[in-house]
Amino acid sequence: MKTKGMILYLILTLLISGCVMNENQNSNHSNLYEYEIFSILREGTPDETEVYYYRSGQLGPKIFIIGGTHGDEMAGYLAAEELLSFFPQNGEVMIIPKANKQAVEMNSRKSENNIDLNRSYPGRHDGNEMEILSHEIFSVIEAYSPDVVIDLHESLDFYTNGRLGNSIILGIEGEHMLKLLSLLEYINEVETEEIEFTFFGNPPTHSLNESVSNLLKIPVYTIETCRENSIEKRVRQQVLLAKKIIELYGKE
Repeated sequence: MKTKGMILYLILTLLISGCVMNENQNSNHSNLYEYEIFSILREGTPDETEVYYYRSGQLGPKIFIIGGTHGDEMAGYLAAEELLSFFPQNGEVMIIPKANKQAVEMNSRKSENNIDLNRSYPGRHDGNEMEILSHEIFSVIEAYSPDVVIDLHESLDFYTNGRLGNSIILGIEGEHMLKLLSLLEYINEVETEEIEFTFFGNPPTHSLNESVSNLLKIPVYTIETCRENSIEKRVRQQVLLAKKIIELYGKE
């Protein structure tokens, strides 16, 4: 069953435009306690970025994590990279640590073409650079069909000052609201500070959250830490929240 599952993943990946498997990969590319490169998006271009994959070998939730959408939101991609050392006992995890590598290298919200990746979803295969990249990311999510997507972001200030810092955006509510309430209770207990984490709905139009929630009907948790806090605290909060989401969806 494991071999058949991996073959299915390989076939799905090859069908995605631009998602070319690494030459050194084979059907045994999911070892226990190791993330391996599952595919490379926009390979050979300045937007080239890796998709990592881990399979526990046990039944459990399928998790998709993405960081580095905005290159100046450092905690997002640092937390995603730290999560490459987290190996859930059940289920599968797919991670894109640095979705917009150009922007990360420039320490900028947008890449060189001055287009916001997180306003370009679901993308187009024949669009501009960010539309093509968002199309490939969206296609990976569609093919992988995770139970939940964790989208790691940051804001310049707290939500009390008109920004989004210390908030979680959930595009699909309903049954997922109970998990969100558990998540908020957890983080506000372990990370006590004056401004607690809160919830926002209505993700921005053409964001990953809005597109995946509406078009694929997959719940997306966008985590917004606040850049007024230290980088160490922000990364810790992002990692704690991601691990708790994985735990909550593992209880089903």
